[in-house]
Amino acid sequence: ELIRTAEERAHINEQQKIQAEEQLRTKDADNQRLQNEINQLRQIQAPSSATHSTQVIQPVVDRNATIEDNKSELGNPDPTGQRVRFERIQDLNRKAVALKQGYLSVSLNKVIKDGIHRIEVRFEKSNSGGHQYGSVGIVKAGYKIPYPCNSNFDPHKQNMLEYYGGSGKVLFKGTLTPGNVQFSDDELIAMELNADVGTLHFFVDGIQQPVFVIGIKEAVKFYFWTAKKDSSFSIVSVKKLPVPTAKTLPNEKVIQKQFFCRVVLYIYTTITKQQQIGPEELAEFEQIILSICEPDGNRIQEADQKILTLERDAPDLFVQMILAMVLQSYNE
Repeated sequence: ELIRTAEERAHINEQQKIQAEEQLRTKDADNQRLQNEINQLRQIQAPSSATHSTQVIQPVVDRNATIEDNKSELGNPDPTGQRVRFERIQDLNRKAVALKQGYLSVSLNKVIKDGIHRIEVRFEKSNSGGHQYGSVGIVKAGYKIPYPCNSNFDPHKQNMLEYYGGSGKVLFKGTLTPGNVQFSDDELIAMELNADVGTLHFFVDGIQQPVFVIGIKEAVKFYFWTAKKDSSFSIVSVKKLPVPTAKTLPNEKVIQKQFFCRVVLYIYTTITKQQQIGPEELAEFEQIILSICEPDGNRIQEADQKILTLERDAPDLFVQMILAMVLQSYNE
């Protein structure tokens, strides 16, 4: 009986061993099958150049590509037709000829709110006695330029900014900033407006000028000015650029708009005087800020020192007030 029981146990152990070996072989086979399927999936998802004929081509962005504007043209400030004549260039009104002596300002009808835009123009017969009577600049998009129009006078100077060829100065709200070269007839004058960051740069025959503008935060148009009878200006090209061409110059000079004056005035009067900002304080302090364009710059240095002291002694309040002025400026 004991022998029979031992034989049965041995038989059961042998059967269990056989089953275990069979399960192991099945498991190995399943693992191999799964590995084969994984390899096949890898080949499908990442085919090599030797095993496939269709390649996925990634789009290439040409950062040097420009978009030519073949639609915008000069607007007419004189509906009578007695003071200006327009000539067609590539089937567009892109040349203006002054029929009389007078302040002729003409804008391009392109409203610029965003993007980087460059325009090139040439003047003809604008020189007189060695002096150039021609300007380029920008005007608020909603401002209707009349005839005659001189941007040095109210109300035009509140809405226009110009680079005057006769002196090389940039005129903004009655303040002339020197630093750019004078330009003349037949030279290629360019403006590059980066509406994404609010800057305007000027070029003369391809050379970037040091005086430029920052703080442009509203829609504008390009415009041009001449004064002599029979003088003219012609639009050479209007382009939208993918990237700016303007660079940082070692001798550059900035014309900052109203916003900076208001920020500094707000901080200065609130901290040092503890009083409300009134029109007189605003006008006075704007003159201090605008004196940055003066050769000595003593007044602006004094104002800067007050701001640096405030930033050191009350940094948290300093930041809060700047943010408050940013919000106020954008809500105006």
